[in-house]
Amino acid sequence: MNSAKRMGVIHYSDDVIKTIVTLALKDLESVERGASNLFGRKTDSYVSKIVVEEQKLTVDLVITVQYGLFLQSVAQEVQRRVRKKIVSLTDLTVSAVNVTIAGLNNINPDQKKAG
Repeated sequence: MNSAKRMGVIHYSDDVIKTIVTLALKDLESVERGASNLFGRKTDSYVSKIVVEEQKLTVDLVITVQYGLFLQSVAQEVQRRVRKKIVSLTDLTVSAVNVTIAGLNNINPDQKKAG
């Protein structure tokens, strides 16, 4: 039996995971939190779902991205930053960081008509 099992189990609350995700993405100017809710307000978290099974984490994110950027590159940068930050701060293995791009920001009226 290893020393970690003798001492007990460590669990991370969803709020801790959400905070880590926020820290990972705070300097990424091209990304904003979530999508608009029914009242037109942005959600207060990037995270829509967290699943931890046997120390393996899957986290689903919802983001809004700056218009004009290559969306796949932005999503991959989000995945990379989140994975790196979670691994650096916890003992969890990151199974997946799933990203849903729910909207685009700063689309001027001319751009909306052209699309």
